[in-house]
Amino acid sequence: MNGRKEDVILFVFSAVFVGAVFFLCAGRTSVYDLRIRADSVRGELDDAKEAQQREAGAIEQASEAARRSTAAIGNSQRTAAEIKRMEQDDIELIRECQSILSTVRERGSKEDSN
Repeated sequence: MNGRKEDVILFVFSAVFVGAVFFLCAGRTSVYDLRIRADSVRGELDDAKEAQQREAGAIEQASEAARRSTAAIGNSQRTAAEIKRMEQDDIELIRECQSILSTVRERGSKEDSN
């Protein structure tokens, strides 16, 4: 039983040793790969952040343009209403002038016939 116990201890020690060697050898490349991947991810995150900031700026510019357009539309509507009111006033003035001309012509023709 003593020989078997030594075999088990030797097997466990060998397994631990092989595992440690594998871990150390494989671990170094893994850590290096992780650094590369982390740098890559960091770069992608920085690029995404910059793109997001550019898009936020573009959205802000579009929002400002929409506000200006809304104000311009409001001004145009007010101007159109003012022009329409002025047209109505002009129509009324023309009617009054035509009425006055008609009255003057009627008086002139009555005076010419007398």
